[in-house]
Amino acid sequence: MTTTEKGLAALQPQTYAELVSAAGMIARSRLFAVQSEEAAAVIMMTAASLGIDPVAGMRGIHVVQGRAVLSADMMVAVVHRSGLCARWTVVESTAERCVIEALRVGSDAPTRHAWTMEMARKAGLASKPGPWQQFPHAMLRARCSADLARMCFPDVLFGVYAEGEIPEAPVVADVQHDTSSASRQIATPATIEVFRADVKDCGTL
Repeated sequence: MTTTEKGLAALQPQTYAELVSAAGMIARSRLFAVQSEEAAAVIMMTAASLGIDPVAGMRGIHVVQGRAVLSADMMVAVVHRSGLCARWTVVESTAERCVIEALRVGSDAPTRHAWTMEMARKAGLASKPGPWQQFPHAMLRARCSADLARMCFPDVLFGVYAEGEIPEAPVVADVQHDTSSASRQIATPATIEVFRADVKDCGTL
């Protein structure tokens, strides 16, 4: 084990108490995009399961709707570090189409996968304002990379999702209660006395 590897190993929490302590410190530091100690702990545990040190995990893993998701670049990095990827080649990368090939160690031929803007439009992604309109080539490459990484290296990634793959939670509208005078029941002294009498007569609540 090299000096660098020993340093990274020393940063990895070894017990539950160390995990809780590190998660609290990370959340309080405000240096990473974590909202709570629980989120920081989930990220560190996910990173450990993928062989990633905690600091790198904080940079490339995020909690979305209670699930830990990886950036597409980190998914590819995990695949490369696994030693199971013989070749990863971006064949084509434009604003309309991305094609990537991956060759797994021991496989006879590479697996080719493509993502196009037409696929993004059918999935309802391209019409949203934001990165899909501003950086279509990068978004296509990210989606293509995430799909291909899971297809060829499921035993390395354990089915983790990439950023943007988990659909947003539906917005639940606030229930508006009718506060008009017709719907309100005013507690008068008489109604209060009736309520007290009813409660007194009840054997149990």
